[in-house]
Amino acid sequence: MTAAIVDLSEMMAEAPADRVDRRKLRSSPLRENVGPISFAVTVVGKMSTADLRDEPLDLAAAESEGWLQNLQAGAAAARFVADELDKAAERLTRTQGKSENSDLQVNLPVPGVGQSVLNSATGHDQ
Repeated sequence: MTAAIVDLSEMMAEAPADRVDRRKLRSSPLRENVGPISFAVTVVGKMSTADLRDEPLDLAAAESEGWLQNLQAGAAAARFVADELDKAAERLTRTQGKSENSDLQVNLPVPGVGQSVLNSATGHDQ
């Protein structure tokens, strides 16, 4: 029996173009917004520390480090994230209202006649 050599590039060319690499489907669409929010939180911390120490803001640092731009980008990212979190919560709320199981009524056993755990609020026989 002889071995056949197969060119992998040809195999990939034959794969459907709409094929999805499922390894790339494990991320949060909000993750890229963490950076701008984090930078803005740092700026707020620097400003708060100056206030607590009764020190003036370091305007030279604010200018050179782009504090205003960081605050604006962070605020925009935070608004986007908050909106997406609200949408996710609404979706989850709607989904929880729907049963993945049958909506048929289930008649549990009569209390005291075996399997009473199913009818008991505490899970103990009464």
